[in-house]
Amino acid sequence: MSYIKIDGSELLRNRVKHLINCDYGTVSDLYVHLYGDRPDKSKLQTFRNYLNRGKISADFLSLLALRTRIGFVTLEQLFDPELSNEELFAKKRAKVTAG
Repeated sequence: MSYIKIDGSELLRNRVKHLINCDYGTVSDLYVHLYGDRPDKSKLQTFRNYLNRGKISADFLSLLALRTRIGFVTLEQLFDPELSNEELFAKKRAKVTAG
């Protein structure tokens, strides 16, 4: 069995940034979509730092799966470095539910 090294954190950070650009426009809009309220400056900066670090927790990944297009792809696809964001999310509708 052969293994390939995948930087999952970087790949997932890239996937989330793609969704922000395509579906939400801003980090603040993603925050509102996920949590249902507009963040103050401090919360928004903390959230932005969290996303930029790319160290996404299982709880946050679960929230993304429930409320964004990430929920329409398998984990295998999500972490496949050969799939571009465009290929991964093609024909997947954005989830619009909140709360």
